[in-house]
Amino acid sequence: MIFANPTLSVPLTTDDSGVVRIANTRIPLEAVVELFQSGETPEQIVEAYPVLHLDDVYAVFTYCLKYPAEIELYLQELASLAAKARSTALAIAKPPLTRAELRRRALNK
Repeated sequence: MIFANPTLSVPLTTDDSGVVRIANTRIPLEAVVELFQSGETPEQIVEAYPVLHLDDVYAVFTYCLKYPAEIELYLQELASLAAKARSTALAIAKPPLTRAELRRRALNK
């Protein structure tokens, strides 16, 4: 039998910062998942990211369909990290200058 022991590998790797990427590329998993969830076909994704291989995109789609809870958890973790980073950035950012402050600075030059 030809398909005695079929095994498909999913072309995903995790980098040192914990970002899951399509293997041998810098394309993050969430970029492909977002396109998948918005209805893009594997062919359209390969057009958008020529570095990807069609069979790899199909393998990622298969993984997403087989393990939706894991994908959703990963996306939620990313969203949480992004929210924390935004919050930190806003906390240390200086508030924008008012028109009066800009005018005062311009007149003092």
